[in-house]
Amino acid sequence: MARQNVTADLVCAKVQKLDHDDYDKQREEQFGNAVNVWGVNNSEIDNNFRSGTLKLIEGRHLKPEDENKDVIHEDLAKANNLTVGSKLTLKGNKYDVDNERQSTEEVTTEIVGLVSGDTPRPATTHNEIFANTVFTDLETTRALYKFTPDNEIYQDANVFISKDADLD
Repeated sequence: MARQNVTADLVCAKVQKLDHDDYDKQREEQFGNAVNVWGVNNSEIDNNFRSGTLKLIEGRHLKPEDENKDVIHEDLAKANNLTVGSKLTLKGNKYDVDNERQSTEEVTTEIVGLVSGDTPRPATTHNEIFANTVFTDLETTRALYKFTPDNEIYQDANVFISKDADLD
């Protein structure tokens, strides 16, 4: 299971906010409608699902062959009248330090699943809320930041082996 993290703004949708202001004026202008976008090749085996922190409640998980698909939190869906099958447009956030090309590419995705689950620790900023995390496929994160096989960045990868595997 491989994961690429990017930051993207929601287009025609709004992030979930905390009940207090958590960004100064400049950060609000730069990141006020931004979500964490986690590109994964198989959301079912992502640690958040394996641990039970998040649970798929409708639709399906992301698969390796998916392109422009995503799984979002039920709170984000409810707040924006989105359901499985709805379209969600993401736009690369040029202010993210990892967005080396300052890409503002837009990708329209299809929601294939909804999840529930609470953020494990109290959030101090709205980007820490699970409702503001969008799981998507790797093709989408590559497009949002104009990654190529020569320059793409992965945050982590999990490798699984069978019980009877010969490790030598």
